[in-house]
Order: sequence, then structure tokens, then C-alpha cells
Amino acid sequence: MKEFSIHGVRVPITPDEVSAEIWAALRSGRYEANEARRVPRAIQPGDRVLELGAGLGIITSIIARIEDVRVWSFEADPQTTQLAKRVIDLNCSENVILAHGILAAGPPRTR
Repeated sequence: MKEFSIHGVRVPITPDEVSAEIWAALRSGRYEANEARRVPRAIQPGDRVLELGAGLGIITSIIARIEDVRVWSFEADPQTTQLAKRVIDLNCSENVILAHGILAAGPPRTR
């Protein structure tokens, strides 16, 4: 498995696990670059963050580096959730909870 760094986050991923467009953005450093730049201005030490749409877990990992931050992150796509788990496990301590699912009104149910 190939591992590289983007926005200071270690990413263990292979080209066949993502689309060609996402792979190109990852390799060039463009993947979620705007979001990565905005995290330090949006999240303060001690914040509690609810992230809807973890994607590959890169922004989650950037958020989790901030002192005393806790992150609850959800991803709807099961394959993407597995990729995010790999990234988060490699980069984060115990301050991130990642869940596969969709938040919606009403009682819990499986789809």
C-alpha cells in the first residue's frame, strides 16, 4: 500500500481505491486544500466538532490535531468509511469517533 502525506496528514491509499480525479487531487495536494487552510481559523482548542461527511478522513485528522478537540465524524459511503478509518487510525489519538451512517430524523433503521 502506498503512503504519502497531504496537508501534513499521512494517507495510506492506493490509486484503485479512489477515482482518478480524487487520486490526481491527492497527489497534487489540491484535495480539500481550501478546507485544510480554513480549519485553524474555524476550530479552537477545546472545541467539540460534529463532522458530517468524513470523506477520506484528511480534514478530520487536521481537526483532531488541535489541542483538546473531540471529533464525532459520520460518513455515509461504506467504502469511504473504511478509507477514512485507515487515515484516522494512522493520524489521530483517541479524540475521534468515526461512524458509518446517515443522520436523519426519526427512529434508527438499517438501509
